[in-house]
Amino acid sequence: LTSPLAPQRDLTHRRKRRVLVVQSPTLNMALVDIPAAGRLNPRSRPNPALNANMADRGFAPLEAGDIPIAGRHVLRSFKLQRSDIATDANLLLTQDAEVAVCKVSVEEYLEQIVETRTDFEEVLTAIGLVENVSAEAVMTDISKLERELRALLRHCKIQTAARPAQGVGIVGIRAERLKFPRYD
Repeated sequence: LTSPLAPQRDLTHRRKRRVLVVQSPTLNMALVDIPAAGRLNPRSRPNPALNANMADRGFAPLEAGDIPIAGRHVLRSFKLQRSDIATDANLLLTQDAEVAVCKVSVEEYLEQIVETRTDFEEVLTAIGLVENVSAEAVMTDISKLERELRALLRHCKIQTAARPAQGVGIVGIRAERLKFPRYD
């Protein structure tokens, strides 16, 4: 409370509240740790909901530099595939989550990356490019991403194999064979 004798302040100019912008932390609650997955490791990946650029996600910028036009087309499609993979929320595995969706996604991405790698290799061999720094950087990133996807796929296969088959009871006896009392 203020004194009635104190001069009144101007009420037309209200104070603006300062809003602190806090970035969402990396989601690591009960996320699986797959060290071989590198940049796709669920523990170290930033939240896909954040609009982080590719450099913040651990992916190096790729320059078209001296790459021929046919190779640039393959590079553009690879960049789109890479951003899709980096922002896919299905690849964030938790400890007890169902890995079937992740496995399907990883298999599709792996097929696309292998196809992109073979297309890029065909372009480079057709042109006869021997020494090209930009092409080497692209091939390195493609093979690294392929290796990381294979590590995720291996983890999904292990998790799928470790789970008991559905429909099998505790003892392994089907419910139809058990004799329960009937009350008519």
